[in-house]
Amino acid sequence: MPVTKDLVKRQDLDSLFEGLEKRDKRSAGLIMTLLEDEGPDSEAALRRLYAMPGRGLVIGVTGWPGVGKSSLIGRLAQGFLIRRKRVGIIAIDPTSPSSGGGLLGDRVRLRDVEGADGLFIRSVASRGHHGGLSRSARAFVKVLEAMGYDIVFLETVGIGQDQVTVSLVADTTVVVVAPGLGDHLQAIKSGVFDVGDIFVVNKADRPGADRSALDLESAVRLRQTEDWRPPVVKTVAADGRGIEDLMTEIGRHARLRASVQGAPRVKARAAEAEITEAVKTRLLEHFCGREALKSDAMARLAGEICERKIDPYAAADIILAEKGIL
Repeated sequence: MPVTKDLVKRQDLDSLFEGLEKRDKRSAGLIMTLLEDEGPDSEAALRRLYAMPGRGLVIGVTGWPGVGKSSLIGRLAQGFLIRRKRVGIIAIDPTSPSSGGGLLGDRVRLRDVEGADGLFIRSVASRGHHGGLSRSARAFVKVLEAMGYDIVFLETVGIGQDQVTVSLVADTTVVVVAPGLGDHLQAIKSGVFDVGDIFVVNKADRPGADRSALDLESAVRLRQTEDWRPPVVKTVAADGRGIEDLMTEIGRHARLRASVQGAPRVKARAAEAEITEAVKTRLLEHFCGREALKSDAMARLAGEICERKIDPYAAADIILAEKGIL
C-alpha cells in the first residue's frame, strides 16, 4: 500500500490514541493541541474520543475574576491527590489580543500542585467564546476522562449574567464569590445563581464574609428542591481553611447526582447543547471556511462599512441573500 499523507495522519492519530490509553501525558497534550486547532483531524480525534469509555467527576468552578478560583482549585486538587485520586485541571484563560493564546498560560496560582504525580494541568484560551468556556473545553474533558482521571476541574475565565454554560459540562458547578466585591449580590441576580450547586465565599477571613454567606443562604432557600439545597461554604484558599468542608459537599452532591433519576435528563440537555454547537460549527465552516467569504463582494462591502455607507448587519443580509438563505 502506498504511503499517502492521509495514511500517515491516520497512523499518527493511532499512535496518539495508543499513548492516550496508556495514560501518556505527552500524547494527551498533542491530542488537545489537535482539538484546539479545530481542523479536519480535530473532528476525527473527537469522534474517537466519544467512542472511548471513561467517566470522571467533572467539577465546574466559576466566579468573577479576582475571587480566587485558581487558588481554590489548587487546594482542592491537593486534597483529592492526598486521597489517591487522579486529578485533571482545565483552566480557561482570557485570550491575548496579539497572539490568540491564554494570558495566564503559566497558571502561576497552581504552582503548589503543578508537577505532582497523578495531576494534569492544561490552559486554553477562551478565544472569545461566550459562557466562560472555549469550544474545545468539552473535548478536553473527554481526553482526561479517556485517560481515567477521577476528578476533572473546569475553571472558567469569569462569568456574566448569561455565561452559565459550564453547568452543561460539569456534574457539579461551584460558584465562587468574595466578600467586599458585591459579586454575591450579582450572583443572586444573575442566571448563574440557578445553575450553582455549591456556593463558596472565598477569602472568608476578610470583613463582610459572614454577610455574604447569610445573603446567599437566604437566597438558596427559595430554590431548594426536594433532593438538594445548595450549601454555602466559607473558605480561605490561602491557608486551606474550609477546604475539607467544601470537599465534603462536593462528594455529597456527586453521590446525589449518581442516584437521582433526573441525572440522565441533565446529561441529555448537555448532549443537546453539544449537537447545537456542532450545527453552528458546521454552518460557520460552510460560510467562513475554504475562503468562502473572501471574495470581491466581501471586499466591496467592507469598504462600504468603512465609508459608513452600510452597517455589518445589512452586509450580512446581502451575503446570506446571495447564498440563498434569506
